[in-house]
This record gives sequence, C-alpha cells and structure tokens, in this order.
Amino acid sequence: MPEEPDSLQFSVEELKEKVRQLEEQVGEIQERLGISKLVFAGAQQPEAAAVEEEEAGNLVGVAGISLLGLAAAFLLRALTEMQLLPTHLGIGIAVLYAAGWLVYASRASGDSRIALGMRGATSALILIPLLWEAQVRFHAVSSWITAGVLVAYGGLGLMLAWRRNLTVIAWITSLAGLLTACAMLVATKDLVPFTWVLLLLALSVEASACFQHWMHERWIVALVNDLAVLLLTFIVTRPEGIPEGYAPVGRAAALVAQGMLLAVYLASTIVRTLWRKFDITVFEIAQCVVAFLIFAGCSIRVAKGHPAAWMALGAFFVGCAAICYLVSFTHLERRAENDRNFYVYATFGLLLALTGTRFLAGGFMLTLIWAALAVAATAFGKQARRVSLKWHGVVYLAAAMTASGLLRDAGARYLGEAGHAGAGFPLQEALVVTAAAVAAYLLTLRAASAVPSTLLSMGAALSCASLLGWAITLLCRHATEGSAARDYCPTYLTSVLTVLALGLAITARRAHRPELRWPAFLLVGIATVKILVQDLQRAHALGIVLSLLIYGAMLVWLPRLTSSHPPPPRRG
Repeated sequence: MPEEPDSLQFSVEELKEKVRQLEEQVGEIQERLGISKLVFAGAQQPEAAAVEEEEAGNLVGVAGISLLGLAAAFLLRALTEMQLLPTHLGIGIAVLYAAGWLVYASRASGDSRIALGMRGATSALILIPLLWEAQVRFHAVSSWITAGVLVAYGGLGLMLAWRRNLTVIAWITSLAGLLTACAMLVATKDLVPFTWVLLLLALSVEASACFQHWMHERWIVALVNDLAVLLLTFIVTRPEGIPEGYAPVGRAAALVAQGMLLAVYLASTIVRTLWRKFDITVFEIAQCVVAFLIFAGCSIRVAKGHPAAWMALGAFFVGCAAICYLVSFTHLERRAENDRNFYVYATFGLLLALTGTRFLAGGFMLTLIWAALAVAATAFGKQARRVSLKWHGVVYLAAAMTASGLLRDAGARYLGEAGHAGAGFPLQEALVVTAAAVAAYLLTLRAASAVPSTLLSMGAALSCASLLGWAITLLCRHATEGSAARDYCPTYLTSVLTVLALGLAITARRAHRPELRWPAFLLVGIATVKILVQDLQRAHALGIVLSLLIYGAMLVWLPRLTSSHPPPPRRG
C-alpha cells in the first residue's frame, strides 16, 4: 500500500533536521581541533579565492611602491651628481630617506610579511649603495662618519623591530650593517672604524638576546666579529709593519678591540644565565671559549710576549676563575643533577685556574700551586659534599704530576733505559706530588660512601703513579753505566710493580675497598708491556729470569686475591 504524502513529508523534514544537527556537531569538533572548515575537492570557497587574489594584488602593489621609492633615491643621486644639491646635503637627505623607509616598513600590518620584507629591503638598497659611493667613489665622507651612520641605522632597525618583535626588520638591518661594514673594511683598508661598527652591532644583538629577541642571528654576528678582531691583530702585529695602503692603527686600538669582544660576550652570558636565569646555550659556551682564546693569544702577540703581559693576563684569568667558582658553588643552586649552568661555570673555573696559574708561574712553583689546588679542591669538596670539586682535585693533581716531570721520567724509565738520566730526576717536585696525591686520596677515602667508585679508583691510580715515580728515584737514581745496579734496574722496577699490585689486591680484599682492584690490574698491564719492551731487551740474563719468575708468581696469586669468593678450604 503506497505511503501517504503527509507521512513522506514528515520523514524528509526529520532527515533535514538530522543533517543540520550533524553539521553543527562536525563544526564544533573542527572548532575545538583548531582546523578550518572542510572544503570538498574541486569546490573552492569563494572567500579563499578572493583572499588569494587580494594577496597577489598586494604583492604587485608593494613591489610597485618599492620601485617608486628606489626611483626617488636615484633622483636624489642624479641631483647630487649634477651639483644641483650640495654633496653633503644630498647624502644627508638620502640617509634620512632610507631611515624613513625603515620606519615605514615597521608600520606595516603584522600579518603582512611581504610588505615588511619589501619595505625593509628597499631601505637597505637605498642606504648601502649611497654609503659605498659616498665613501669609496666620491670620498665625500670619512670612515668614521660612515661607521656612525651604519651604527645608527642598525640601532634604529633593532629599536623599531623591538616594539612589535619584527624579526624580518631585525634580520635586514643586522645583515645590511654586517655586510656593509665588512665591505668597507676591505675596500677602504681603514680597520678601526668598521671593526667598531661590528662590535657595537654585536653589543646591540646581544642586548636583545638577553630578552630572548633574535637569537638565531647571534652566531653570524659573533663569527664576523671574531674574524674582524683577528684581522686587526694580524695587521697590527706583522713583523714587516702595517701593509701599504692601510690606515695607521696602533697596538692600543687592537688591545681595546680584543677586550671589547670578550666583554660583550661575557656580559651577555652572565646577564642571561645569572640575572635572566636562562640555561646557557651551546653558542654561548663556544663563543666565550673563542673570545677567551682570541683575547689571550692576540693580547700576548700585541704585547710582543712581554713578561708583564703574561703576568697581567694570568692575574685576570685567575680572577675570572675565582668568580666562576664563587658563582657556581654559592649562587647557582643545583636544581637537578644535569644543571648545565652549574657545570659550565665550574668547568670554566677549572680551565681558567689552570691557564692563569700557568701564565703566572712555572717549574717547581707551578707544581706546588697545582698540588695545593688539588688538596684544597678535594678538602672543600668533602666539606661541602660536592663531588664536582673532588673531580677537579683529580684534574689538578694530574696537571701537577705532568708539570713536575714525574710521569715523563717514569715513562722513560719503565719503557726505555731504566737508569737513564738519574741525576736529573726532579726530587723536590716528586715529593710534593706524592704527598698531595696521598693526602687527596685519604681525604676522598674519608667520605667514600658519598663518592663514586670511579673517582676513588682515579685517586688510587694517581697515588700509585706518584709512589712508583718515587720508587724509581730511590732504586735507579745512582745507577751508572756498566754497574750491576744498572744491569738489574729493570728487574728492580718489575719487582716494585709486582709488590704494589699485590699490595693493592690484598688491601682491596681485606679492607673491602673494591676501587683498588682497577689500579692493580692497570699495574699488571704496565708490567706486561715493561717486560716485553725493557726486561727482555736490556736486562741482564739472570735479571730476565728473576723478572719472569716474579711476574709469573703475580699472575698466579692476583686472581685469587681479587676474587670476590673466598678460597675453598683445604682437605685433610
């Protein structure tokens, strides 16, 4: 029986209502997800097409306005060349005109990146050729005036970009200032004014970075500044003198530029990490290291290696090391085990202390200073419960052993002529290093529960190394050519290695000091190499027999002593 018309009409209306509800639900879901309304393929909305047409029209219009602006700039140039305008007046009007375009660019609507870029580029295209011709072609202005205009232009661009965080304007003005200053520096050969342009531009960019503005362009500005300061130092310190054609420049100007480079990036890093409490970046770590290296190397080169320069630089580095240590262990609270700022400041303190003291002292005095720093760092690390300082003590101790000649002489005796250069062995330095190594290990041992086993093993290994060096001194110091002491000196040294390895193994087992096992096995490895390259090659025949007997007995007993299981009971 056919359905009645009224019932059919009711079903259609109900279907329409369901479809409308479904559309509303889909619209709500799209709104929550933040996506635009669905557009079926081949059915582009009229509004989207209108927007695309409007953007294309805007691009053409902005390009046309920019071309008109460039035409006006060429008109100013033509009027100046025809002497209808005085040269300085024409240049001044053109500079103001370029600045006006920069202000005009900053007033573009925030969502119109095309307008921002085109207007900013127009400003740069007006200013850069103008300064180039005025300086290089017409010689109408001095280098300092050109430098002042570049600094003012870069500062104006960053100031205008700051208000609305216009990254495009910041990039255009920064790159324009960098490229123009570099080109002027090469073309005019007047280094000081344009080096200062780069340094002041770096200062502006770093000041902005302290407030998280324009972080990505920092490395470009830093790289250009590093190269500019290096070039200035090279030209000033050439043995043949300043090349022909370059503007005169004194050594004091180079020193000031080096100091300014270091001050800019140190100040920026300090402000960002201590005041603004940002995590230090890889760029800041690398650039601070580079700035320190440039300042140290170039200042010594400018001062011609004068002792006063070494002393002043060493005192400066030691002062910076003290500040880094003070900041890291008193101001920077360790929020987590991987607090980057704490570790970076502490590591800088270590490196600066080593470098500064190396500049200030040498010989026995340097060994004494580093040994004292090793004991002090270990003691303070124990008192303040800072494992980082104890690791620094290990580094200071290793540096002291290297500076004393203990490791060098020990290596030469163990792997070369056993009795060689006995009279030249540094007894005083060996005594200081040995005492410092034993004292640092004992201090670390008193807080063994809070110290990683790796650190304890390193301390034990350094103490063993110093004791071995001292044993060499006692055994082979008076060996002479052709004497029995010299012939059997390799056997004596093998005996020392064996006794020390077995002593460490026994102490590790009985005193429950597992960190001593690794130095024991390290001594076994040294003894193995020593027998192959020294005993079998240079020892007396009977001495070789004794060395092999001692070495074999050590290999038999050492595994039993280092085993974690007790030996099985004897039968019967």
